[in-house]
Amino acid sequence: MNFFKKFLEETKSAIKNLTCNNENFEITVKNIRMKNNINSSNKSKIQFIWRCLDHLIGKDMLKVEDSNSKPKKYKLTDAGKNYFKQL
Repeated sequence: MNFFKKFLEETKSAIKNLTCNNENFEITVKNIRMKNNINSSNKSKIQFIWRCLDHLIGKDMLKVEDSNSKPKKYKLTDAGKNYFKQL
C-alpha cells in the first residue's frame, strides 16, 4: 500500500473542503490535521501532510505565504484554484 498516495488524496480533499467557500483561505498543517481528525501526537501522519504540501508546492498548486511565520501558511496558486475546482 502506498501511504504517500493515500495521504496525498486525503490532503487534497481536505484542501478542497477548506477552500470551497473562500479561495484566499490560509492553509496550514493544523487545519488539514483537524479536518482529517489526526491527533497532534501522531507525528508520522503529520510528516506525511508536510510532504504532501511540499509535493503540491512542486506541482505549482500551492505557494508558501510567509516562510518565516510559525506555522507555515500556504495559499493556492492560480493553477491550484483551477485544479481544486475540478475535483
